[in-house]
Amino acid sequence: MNIKTRLDNLYKKLVFKLAASESHIYINFYRWFYTPSRGSLSEFIDNFSKANIGLYVIQIGANDGYNRDPFVKYIKRDKWRGILLEPQRYVFETFLKKLYKNSERITPFNYALDNKNGIRKIYRLGFSNARWATGLTSFDRSFLEDAIDRGHVAGHAKRSGIKLPKDKEDFIIEESIETITPQNLMTKGNMQKVDLLAIDTEGYDLEVIKLFDIPNLKPRVIVYENMNLSDQDQASAINLLESNNYKTKHIKKDTIAMLIDDEDIGLLNF
Repeated sequence: MNIKTRLDNLYKKLVFKLAASESHIYINFYRWFYTPSRGSLSEFIDNFSKANIGLYVIQIGANDGYNRDPFVKYIKRDKWRGILLEPQRYVFETFLKKLYKNSERITPFNYALDNKNGIRKIYRLGFSNARWATGLTSFDRSFLEDAIDRGHVAGHAKRSGIKLPKDKEDFIIEESIETITPQNLMTKGNMQKVDLLAIDTEGYDLEVIKLFDIPNLKPRVIVYENMNLSDQDQASAINLLESNNYKTKHIKKDTIAMLIDDEDIGLLNF
């Protein structure tokens, strides 16, 4: 591991501790000094959060909750309430649970969203728990196989100083995880409404949107990752949302959908 990587890891550990403790240093930095990039997802979330202090969120695929997470600073700064869902036990216990141990407003759950409560297998890289590695975990084994075949995994491993297994068959392992339906999740989290539904599930995003009863639940804003969706799935997602009175906007790897008649719809015009 090179010096740059070591320093980066130390910095991330410090920021994690500040966020977990809800330090005034952390909160006030994002309240008074932070300015998101123009035209970014962060700019939209920043403005939406300021206009809706204490909003209700459901985040599906929260991972560690802070590394490359676009929401944690606003959750902490503007006292969001709601549910964060992460199926990987190591990630949940080591990071997400600790990140929100001092918050009574946010409840993290160690489940994967599905159409029934039960047990299901997910696939992950078995040789590393680095954020880039856990971020590739998926219900779809072929998603990881593709990342391996195109050199994405090897490139990250090299930059991180991680030695790859000699046998390619040892790259991927299975993990049994608990699943939960959206209805049971909302009951557990005591939620009756959703202002923001955030989804990052490595190509499973359309299926998650379908699992929620969008016509009745009507989240004010839905943010999902589009980069791992096929063209057909992306078109299906847009059609589903627009047919339910949402206006959509693509921002790089993410798509924002907002109810057309929402009082804050003007925030999407940036």
